[in-house]
Amino acid sequence: MSEVIIYKASAGSGKTWQLTYEYLRILFSKPEDYKHILAVTFTNKATEEMRNRILEELRQMAAGEKTHLARRLVEEGIAYSGDLEKKASHILRILLHNFSKFTVTTIDSFFQHILKSFAREAGIPFYRELILDDKMVLEETIDQLFFHLNEHPFLQEWLVDFTLERIRQGSSWNVHKEVSRLGNEILRESYPGTLATEQPTFTDDQRKEWQGQLFGKEKKLKENLIEIGQQACQIAKRFGLSQDDFAGKSRSVFAYFEQLANGTMKDLTDTILSALTDETKWFSKTSAKKELIRQAMDEGMQTLLARSVDILRELNKIQALARNFYVWAILSDLAGLLQKYLAEQNLHLLSDTHKILYHLIGRNDAPFIYERAGNTWLYYMIDEFQDTSSLQWNNFRPLIANSLSQGKTSLVVGDVKQSIYRWRNSDWRILAREIMHDFPGRNKTEVLPLNRRSFRNIIEFNNAFFFEAIDCLKDKYCEQTSLNTEHDLVGLMKEAYEDCRQGVPEDKMQTTGFVRVELYDAKTEESRTPLRLVETVCELFSSGYRPEDVAILVRTKNEAKAVASWLLNTDYYPPGIAPPGIITEEAILLSQSPVVRILCSLLRYLKNPDDQLNNLSLLNELFMYLEMQLPDGREYPPVTFTRETTENFLPPEFVSQAAELKKLPLQILCGRLASLFGLDRKEQQKPYLFSFMDQVNEAVRKGISDVYGFLDFWDKNAGNLSLTIPEKANAVRIMTIHKAKGLEFPVVILPDPVWCIDHNPTQPPYLWIKQNLFGNEECTWFPVRYGKQLAQTDFRETWLKEKMQTFVDNLNLLYVAFTRAREGLIVISDKDDKLYNARNLIMDVCSRLNDTIVQKQEEDGKIICCRGSFPEPKAGTLSKGEPFHAQDNDGLFATRFALLVKKHASGYFSEKGELVQTARDEGKLMHTLLSKIRHAEDVPAVVQQAVLEGKISKNEAETIQQRIALVLADPEMKEYFTDAWKILTENDIVLPGGETKRPDRIMVNQGKTVVIDYKFGEQARPYHIRQVKEYMELLAEAGFPSPCGIVWYPHLNRKERIDL
Repeated sequence: MSEVIIYKASAGSGKTWQLTYEYLRILFSKPEDYKHILAVTFTNKATEEMRNRILEELRQMAAGEKTHLARRLVEEGIAYSGDLEKKASHILRILLHNFSKFTVTTIDSFFQHILKSFAREAGIPFYRELILDDKMVLEETIDQLFFHLNEHPFLQEWLVDFTLERIRQGSSWNVHKEVSRLGNEILRESYPGTLATEQPTFTDDQRKEWQGQLFGKEKKLKENLIEIGQQACQIAKRFGLSQDDFAGKSRSVFAYFEQLANGTMKDLTDTILSALTDETKWFSKTSAKKELIRQAMDEGMQTLLARSVDILRELNKIQALARNFYVWAILSDLAGLLQKYLAEQNLHLLSDTHKILYHLIGRNDAPFIYERAGNTWLYYMIDEFQDTSSLQWNNFRPLIANSLSQGKTSLVVGDVKQSIYRWRNSDWRILAREIMHDFPGRNKTEVLPLNRRSFRNIIEFNNAFFFEAIDCLKDKYCEQTSLNTEHDLVGLMKEAYEDCRQGVPEDKMQTTGFVRVELYDAKTEESRTPLRLVETVCELFSSGYRPEDVAILVRTKNEAKAVASWLLNTDYYPPGIAPPGIITEEAILLSQSPVVRILCSLLRYLKNPDDQLNNLSLLNELFMYLEMQLPDGREYPPVTFTRETTENFLPPEFVSQAAELKKLPLQILCGRLASLFGLDRKEQQKPYLFSFMDQVNEAVRKGISDVYGFLDFWDKNAGNLSLTIPEKANAVRIMTIHKAKGLEFPVVILPDPVWCIDHNPTQPPYLWIKQNLFGNEECTWFPVRYGKQLAQTDFRETWLKEKMQTFVDNLNLLYVAFTRAREGLIVISDKDDKLYNARNLIMDVCSRLNDTIVQKQEEDGKIICCRGSFPEPKAGTLSKGEPFHAQDNDGLFATRFALLVKKHASGYFSEKGELVQTARDEGKLMHTLLSKIRHAEDVPAVVQQAVLEGKISKNEAETIQQRIALVLADPEMKEYFTDAWKILTENDIVLPGGETKRPDRIMVNQGKTVVIDYKFGEQARPYHIRQVKEYMELLAEAGFPSPCGIVWYPHLNRKERIDL
């Protein structure tokens, strides 16, 4: 029977092997079906691993090797031992000869392939560029938002409200940074613009009116509550009752009414909620005024209590919406600007693919989709299914349903416990429940039972730990939500970890391994974790482990920095023992390289030699890292770092060439600077230098060709650009748990696991709630901040679901960290927090584990839990680690750079000797020619001169002349190429100190000055406008009348007009 097989694959259970087996199972049954199998996973690395695993198994079988997978195929009667080699060789040959049909791909690549087939229906022009980096486009959009802020007074108000609220919360005053963080909301699937029901568009006036209605409702509800409080207090007074007569006194129902009467609206307590149905919450058993209180209740206090609770819940709801109304308004405007920017720049976001396909697939049958895509897939295999998003699953589901209708079987493989990417839209509930509900009676769950990664003691410890951990979290969840253990959400938590116990394979039964959990008193003044971490690392080295065997896992990059500083602190080491080599995500950032920092400082100097802060940074780097010699008679540091004083310390050959260097193409400029300062001769820094040049090349590919644009690009991206380090580098690895997923290490150390189990209240996420507040025909999605106050509103169910998922998410982090260990697992912590965190959870779980699981020791403010014996030290085995060196030949940089320059030279010669222009080179040529043209009649002469200078061939001249004439015929621009203007082209603006600026075209006529700058890059960018604005300011200072500016993009048929 056709069905969907759901493999539950806990950590180390061999899911890649299982996928490979299932893939070959189909091929050995029907070799021609290779073209009908679609296997998808989530990363390029996983895709490569799976594809190589399939080919390697076939190669081994074809070579006669009796692999475990081959024996399994024979045992199940899928293949016969007599012709196994021949059949494997045949299948391997088919795959290699038809490699394009061997479809093992990432989920994004698959859906992008489908979307290309539907580009016309989706309204996507064929020439649109696919953008992988959503955040880069978002930053460009936010730049546009701030640049045009004066044109949007309502948006200014929303931003002021947003900023004031963030300041009240103690967040950053950097508005741009905060808006960037907020803007990430529109890239999430949870944002209403990515849901099936699109967010309606509203005007500023409508939104302002609705905000006023919200505040009006809030005011009215508060007045009602004050009135209720006053009425209840009057009733009590009539019966001669006071606060002391009621049960709980200051926490009594009467005290609650007094607070309402005074205008104090607090959260509803359990006492107040219980008093709605339980009269014993009003008075104590021994109360002398029990009957009077009953009479007061009957006279209206009971009714007033019920009314107040309803109104207070409504007030909490209105306040949750009102406090975030400006967030909704800002995001609505930003989303609109983003769509406008994408259309103008002919861009398409990769993240939009799933949304577009959701609408298309929902309207079409699966066979039609296959036909358009040019494939007929019958078998689906989805890896890492716990990381699938709702939209992705909505797009896959009809395809799998069609496969089932064809009598074929599909499979998914995943593990809810390893779902740690919900911030990337993954939804583990699909694997936990939804897929089974989607295919009732046509699904089968298989659990891969054995852990083939870890040693026995680690497997048995993790089995017991996580079985208890989910119980601890379930109890904590029920305590904080007042739910009972039979609630569906509590049941879903338990289901997530129902398969957490794994078996020990026979080949692991004789292994031991060790676990050590050290929890120190968090109240001591000085942290013990740094010293204990270093001592533990030294113990491991003494026991024979090498630095590359040890991984230290942390939650955030900032924690990785702290751990690295501990390991490098020589004060923690015994005499004669040096710190080991370490590799961290932060340490391999390009921006941490002194060579890269010097290059960037030099570029900034060329951009603005009067930037004293940059001059200070540049000279410090040169003297500290390059150990540059001080000029005779100079003392460092100088009193100031002006242009003049800085030039006194820089090499004369650089200072004298500065003006010429600025005119060089960006790639050649960076290479010249590296050579001039000897940066290309720093052996250990060559990997950083090469990677930096790759980024320069990438920037140029994106149309950024000058220093201004590159520095803007660098400032936005430097925090994410890093080296790729060889896996075998002998150094201790420090990495985040998210980066470690899918990896394994002999020993894992987890220092100070103190991430919150719930959301941190200082940075709660936004939840999107569908509401019809103002009687509109359509409901509107509004953002509310996650928090316990939502428990007392209509949004309680949304809050409960988010809280449950967050609890599981943060337990999953602990699961992923613990299961990376092969031989040893060590936890060290002495930190604590007022909020319930992972350390608290570890303490609670360890207190529940019995002596058959761990040996416990409590003394002197510390708790140590052990399973297995820590390895004994071995004489003479302490490894200090080896620093990471990049092996490179002296001439490699020059060779590589020469190739890079050659690739992007002004043009190549074809076999016929004619110049072949790339699009970017053609843009540069057009820019050069337009800069020389004063009037439209000059075009033929300028083009002929270009032929004489060898810039273009005779065959190209006529075409280029026609294209320029077409550009100059633009109705909006042709007036600027007439005799009516006094025209200056290729004229420098000389600044004090000698620096020059060169606008493409300056025109003066009747008290007006116009600056034109031509741009032929692939897209318009905000710094283009900043550049022209700077020219205008300089011309105004020089006395030119009323400067205005135009950034002209002839190839985009676009002009940006700028006024001072």
